[in-house]
Amino acid sequence: MKTGTTYYGDCLDLMTQWKEKQAVPKVDLIYLNPPFNSNANYGVIYKAEADSKETGPLTMFTDMWTWNAAAKKRVDGLCRNAAHPANQTMRGLRTLLGNSGMLSYVSYMAERLALMQELLKATGSIFFHCDPTANYYVRIIMDAIFGAQNFCNEIVWKRTSSRMTKRKFPSIHDTILFYANSEDNLFNKVFLDYDPEHIRKAYRKQDEFGNYMLDNLTGAGFTMKGNSGKPWRGIDPSKVKRHWAVPGTFPDHVAKPADWDVMTTQQKLDYLDSSGLIHWPAKGNIPMFKRYLSTSKGRVMDDMILDVPPLSAHSKERLGFPTQKRMALIERFIRATTNPGDIVLDPFCGCGTTLEAAHKLDRQWVGIDVSLYCVKAIAEDRMAEAGIPVNIDGIPKDRAQLLELARTNPFAFESFAVESILGMVANKIQQGDKGMDGKGFLLNKSTEGKNLLIAQVTTGKPSMDKVKAFAQTIQTNAAAGVFITPAGK
Repeated sequence: MKTGTTYYGDCLDLMTQWKEKQAVPKVDLIYLNPPFNSNANYGVIYKAEADSKETGPLTMFTDMWTWNAAAKKRVDGLCRNAAHPANQTMRGLRTLLGNSGMLSYVSYMAERLALMQELLKATGSIFFHCDPTANYYVRIIMDAIFGAQNFCNEIVWKRTSSRMTKRKFPSIHDTILFYANSEDNLFNKVFLDYDPEHIRKAYRKQDEFGNYMLDNLTGAGFTMKGNSGKPWRGIDPSKVKRHWAVPGTFPDHVAKPADWDVMTTQQKLDYLDSSGLIHWPAKGNIPMFKRYLSTSKGRVMDDMILDVPPLSAHSKERLGFPTQKRMALIERFIRATTNPGDIVLDPFCGCGTTLEAAHKLDRQWVGIDVSLYCVKAIAEDRMAEAGIPVNIDGIPKDRAQLLELARTNPFAFESFAVESILGMVANKIQQGDKGMDGKGFLLNKSTEGKNLLIAQVTTGKPSMDKVKAFAQTIQTNAAAGVFITPAGK
């Protein structure tokens, strides 16, 4: 694992390799925004819909999870592996969900989340960004892997405005599940700007030093310890079952005494009073503290994020990815759970928002994505435009590396070969595809009214029979085809 690098490949394969290497640095934060189980296709760039006469976006990736041979193999493996932390949970979910697309999705995530847990430091944290469709199943899996006691928050982000629905309330939010990797997790308070209306109402008083509010000098509960329960200026808070709660913040015009920490409660109150920070009301004898706006760090971030709007169609941040998230959103999670210099991993890095946010906040970062298009777009477009140096790993750099990939990992070579042709997308299911390993679309339809472009990849020596069979497939299904082989003449 090298920081400042985006890796091309499946995060399952890469994280397995890293786990097996002893010298791999563990990470401080994992943020992932993987494909949701939303039964939606997401397309970018090219026009036309697969196997349809209607024009539309080319499907770059899909969120449509189905039960197939690969899902069955994955679930069978998890249910047989008694040592896997999600073993019992997967057995229960199989009974509950049956052989379904949802079970396919949660098993896919269970495999990867278990590796993420092992790559996290004990002080580390993970944020899983999902939607209401699958969040409760994902949470059960994360309880099993990270421990229910390490669940911190279910954060709600209002991602869109309300819209009309016929049978239910509009769904306008995403869920971010926040887990620590142990009870020793690093956590920093994140302060946000106050709403102008709150400032107008709360800090409505003003003097020559600025706006201020009147705040309590006492706290609930009576204590016998120290001086906080003793009288001051004839006022005994213990009579009303309270105690003195002396603020430790000072506006710019009042200096904090060097011996503040050893002063008694009554001495501190005397100093605040002599500095003009205590207000004595005309009626009643309970003094109040003058808390200036300039001393406030803002409001503390909570688990309801309502002030980060989704990307608008004209936003400068928008890169054309339908599931792209706001950088301001991810920055909050990074600030809360890491310090400068820490390592942030995004195993589904997509268009690279997490990576840019981490770099902006002086953190190290590592990104992974299974899409060649995404990995290249991050390095060649987004990061280059932002002036951020980035390495790419996993993409063959010459013929020798390409041949080695074809020999050692034929499916990876197949995906790489297809997606190296701009506008073409490799099949996600790479077995039983009847010789069609990827697809794209011509900008103009052929004389037969077709515009589907198909690809076939072979890692062995091509035979004339294979070429003829592919030509027949083109004639039946497509306008044109690309036959790809590394074997030479």
